[in-house]
Amino acid sequence: MEVKYFLTADYANQTPEGKLNVLGIFDRIYSNSFPTIHPFLYVVGQLSANAAERGRKFTIQIKLLNEDGIEILGLGLEGEFPQDHHDPVADFAFGIALANIVFEKPGDYQFSLLVDNDEKETHRLQVLTATSQ
Repeated sequence: MEVKYFLTADYANQTPEGKLNVLGIFDRIYSNSFPTIHPFLYVVGQLSANAAERGRKFTIQIKLLNEDGIEILGLGLEGEFPQDHHDPVADFAFGIALANIVFEKPGDYQFSLLVDNDEKETHRLQVLTATSQ
């Protein structure tokens, strides 16, 4: 299994044909005061399977950690790679909406992507004071 991408964005959706539309990719949030609440973001990713993994079911966990390594948000979902052997691509894409995330202080935060409890990828998210732009 390979992680094609793992990121944060302002918006994402998936078409009936399986295309993933992503708008406003970012890795920094600015605020004038702390604690601050970020109203809305998407965590977006795509996993790609090899031939032996077709039809495989798996569990995805996404965790948001502060710079001290403390989990401030966690969620999970179930996934399955397609079994169609005629399609050369076996991908699983996701876009998960998160609302009203509280960031207690500026610093380096990290989204972690785990598949079946194995960390596959991380995405750094910096939270900065607005004057440091």
